[in-house]
Amino acid sequence: MTAYLLIVALILFIVTLWYFSTCFVYLNTWCAALEIKLEVYRYRQKLGLLQDAWEGKYQELVRFGERSLRSQRSKISGKILEQYCPFAPEYVYDPDDSVAVFDVFDYIVFKGKSVNAIEEIIIQEMKSSISARLSLRQRQIRDCVQAGKVRFEMWRLDRATGEWHLYIPKNK
Repeated sequence: MTAYLLIVALILFIVTLWYFSTCFVYLNTWCAALEIKLEVYRYRQKLGLLQDAWEGKYQELVRFGERSLRSQRSKISGKILEQYCPFAPEYVYDPDDSVAVFDVFDYIVFKGKSVNAIEEIIIQEMKSSISARLSLRQRQIRDCVQAGKVRFEMWRLDRATGEWHLYIPKNK
């Protein structure tokens, strides 16, 4: 009878061992599945954050592009308007007296040039924007003109040497 009890106890022990081992395997696979789900969740969250960041950068790029286009259109329309300014009805000088420069400033007006009687020289800068300001170089030119630091020079080509020389006329 003790042998019978020993066999039953051994069978119960084996069944219990088998049951716990299958439970352990089930728990391991379940934990692994949970870990995988957790990793997927974390990656989705990171991806969502990346997408949010990307969408934010995308929106910022779109705003920058729109701002750049507005600025470019404004500059182009300003340049076109500057070229037509001498032909506007409000322009007080004869358009034939205006010489376009479009570099540091827009026009030099030789008042009276069209009738061969130049009486005044005017440097003009046209601005199409309300908030437009003079650039540093334009302010420097304005200050030189206002301070009377403007002069006329004549240069001559020496045809023998091919060099240019400042021509200083002899006083009469």
